[in-house]
Amino acid sequence: MNAIEKTPDGFDRVVEESDFRSYGEKWVVEPVDKTRIEARAQLAVLQKENRRLREMLAVAHAGTGLYADDGELQDNREQPFIDFKRDSVDAITGKMARRLERRVSEIPS
Repeated sequence: MNAIEKTPDGFDRVVEESDFRSYGEKWVVEPVDKTRIEARAQLAVLQKENRRLREMLAVAHAGTGLYADDGELQDNREQPFIDFKRDSVDAITGKMARRLERRVSEIPS
């Protein structure tokens, strides 16, 4: 459900369905919260940056061993496997540290 309303400046604005609230059979338009709109825009930018940084980290870490078919970003060359798309930053860091610890322990004394 979309509607057009006038802004205080006299411009038309499309009211999104999420702006409508139902009160029985009556629908009313609640005031637009600019903070919420700005927060959504900032969140979208951060999500895009996060995705790009994860891609860069995956390529830098896994190189040609990166599995990237169908949008995946996985390094399955050794355990623990790292999923750069789904693992949290803490999980990725921990898995990288465990891999490094294992390699260091395998160095002959």
